Amino acid sequence: MTPLVLPTKAKYWLIYSITVVIEVLVVSGVFLLFWNDIGPDERTHVTRLGPKIAIYATTVLVANLLLFSSMLRHIFKMYIDPVVKLAEETQLIAVSNAKYRIVPAGGPEVVALTGVINDLADKHISLHTDVQQIVQFSKHGVDEEKRRLEALMAQIPEGVVVCNVDGRILLYNHRAQEILHGLAESERPSTFLGLGRSIFGVVDRQPILHALNFLQGGLWRGEQRPAFNFTTSRGKAQFLRVRMAPVIASDESKQIEGYVLSMADITGRVRADSRRDIFLQSLTIGLQQELGRIRDATDVLVGSEAIARAGLHAHTATIAGSVATLLQQIDQVAVQHAFRLQDPGEPEYILGVDLMNVVRDTLVDKFGLQVELEVENDVWLNMNSYTVVRGVNYLVGQLTKHLEVHRVDLSLAKEGADGYLTVEWHGDPVRVRTIEQWKECPLMLGASGRGPVSLANMLTGRGDVLAGHDAEAASVRFRLDVEKPVVEWKLDGHKEHRPVYYEFDLFDAKYQRADLEDLPLDQLTYVVFDTETTGLDPSGGDEIISIGAIRIVGGKIRREEVFDQLVDPRRSVPLESLKIHEIYPEMLRGMPVISDVLPQFHEFAEGAVLVAHNAAFDMRFLELKQERAKVRFDQAVLDTLLLSAVAHPNQEPHNLDAVAERFGLPIVGRHTALGDAILTAEVLLKLIPLLEAKGIRTLGQAWEASRRTQFAGIRF
Repeated sequence: MTPLVLPTKAKYWLIYSITVVIEVLVVSGVFLLFWNDIGPDERTHVTRLGPKIAIYATTVLVANLLLFSSMLRHIFKMYIDPVVKLAEETQLIAVSNAKYRIVPAGGPEVVALTGVINDLADKHISLHTDVQQIVQFSKHGVDEEKRRLEALMAQIPEGVVVCNVDGRILLYNHRAQEILHGLAESERPSTFLGLGRSIFGVVDRQPILHALNFLQGGLWRGEQRPAFNFTTSRGKAQFLRVRMAPVIASDESKQIEGYVLSMADITGRVRADSRRDIFLQSLTIGLQQELGRIRDATDVLVGSEAIARAGLHAHTATIAGSVATLLQQIDQVAVQHAFRLQDPGEPEYILGVDLMNVVRDTLVDKFGLQVELEVENDVWLNMNSYTVVRGVNYLVGQLTKHLEVHRVDLSLAKEGADGYLTVEWHGDPVRVRTIEQWKECPLMLGASGRGPVSLANMLTGRGDVLAGHDAEAASVRFRLDVEKPVVEWKLDGHKEHRPVYYEFDLFDAKYQRADLEDLPLDQLTYVVFDTETTGLDPSGGDEIISIGAIRIVGGKIRREEVFDQLVDPRRSVPLESLKIHEIYPEMLRGMPVISDVLPQFHEFAEGAVLVAHNAAFDMRFLELKQERAKVRFDQAVLDTLLLSAVAHPNQEPHNLDAVAERFGLPIVGRHTALGDAILTAEVLLKLIPLLEAKGIRTLGQAWEASRRTQFAGIRF
């Protein structure tokens, strides 16, 4: 509990009231003593003179009280009020704005004290400047290293993200931001990559936890630089190839305290490979057929006695030689592409559901089939995903070529030590002997009629194809290698534009505490926001036309992590409002409506304390619209207006401009949602040390102190 401090006006009236009571009690006591000390005859005279005595006594009492009130008011005006304001302004100089200077006011002693404080402030700035120069010189080498790190990270072609063991993002480069933000809005599974956020908001949690199993096991087995490669998908629109390496606390402990993810977007490659395979296969088969006919024709010409003239024979021999050379070249192309199928690179770990999504999408794109999926959870495969996709495509291609197939059901399940991918088609069954022939047929024919790679030998060492034992079958099962985790990963105490963005202090577990009420104000993550509206009556039909927000992580404003969105209010904007924010109707045409914007803002603010200046106004708009947007803003909320009244109860006013001016903050971009949000964020960071100086250090204490201010009852 923070101590209760009375305002100076309340102190004045309290002292005055106590004085009145004391004086009345004294006069009454004296009269009682006098009454008891006189005899009966004297009491009779006093009773007869009572009205006159009462008039004179009351007059003297009132005059005395008026004189005391005037003296008390003078003392408060010359000494008490100036000293209280002097204390607040001195604290402002010491904590938040060293350039602030106190205007002398009050009695001569207070004026002299003000001059001394201003002189001390000047010397403080001079000393601070000297210290800053020394610090800057000392930091020069560190800054050089930091710039080198930023330049290096900016040039790395892969996206790089560094996280602690809880998945909190500590560092990411611009390429990672491009990769993870590179989807269309309609396809984006998660929108925001930011420091202090969870990586599980933008990348699936399961592959990362599985990789931690593998990496921790490798460290315990003595591997020096273990790494884990896996492929994962984001929704149905993006495929990522990820390499994950651990960050260990020390060589002795071998305990993972974080990890580095380097990633590449292979969506285009997956789709391009599929299109290229289709093109190469159709092109090669077509050329093989046509050139085969030419070869047969030349054989007939050369072998015919009726036209076997010397000249004709020479020409046809030349044609035959050229065709043979061309066929040989096509054979070489087929062989090279087939070897790529057989050895496409090192095997990778891929989650079964991600692989099946890729297979489904390629079948739908290539054959236009209806594809249904059934996938067992937590099945990991250790093989090249391209091999499986190519094999299933080949099998389904043979089915559509020989049968009328419109629907295929795919399932993936784990049985014992193996995984089984089942392809079941709706239509006529196929003879098992035919399926065995398909299995042995080359995936890409050479000109000689034999190709070096079949479905069977493409899967050699990494799986097999099972067609069943009956004479006919309507399904085929692929037997695939299942990766088995080595060790169970457990977290101790685990709870559920620059080119590089980083905050390594987030390695500290104190930033992961869930009990926000007891968490220090300087350790919280904040989303400071503001709204621009059509008017001041949220309950009377006024609407939001702009939302701006910025994040504070680790006591620093993250200017690269902002939310700034205009909103179509679906109503007119009054002229009075236009004069303030200058957001004109033509600027709002084509903008999303509030029911589309609020879910995005809710995601941006997830896990943070919401902050606004006069937050009751902005929060009322959000509360009225959240049901339509199907979200709920139940985050903790702080109001810088109330906090300013807590820090400076004797300073007026507490509007955003006045507070910013007291802190010496430049007022730029006012009456734009993002501009006001940035200014409010700067005000908040200035207020926090002032609150700490008053003993208000936690979020719960800030709430309690805010509730006691005169502005706490404001409602909209």
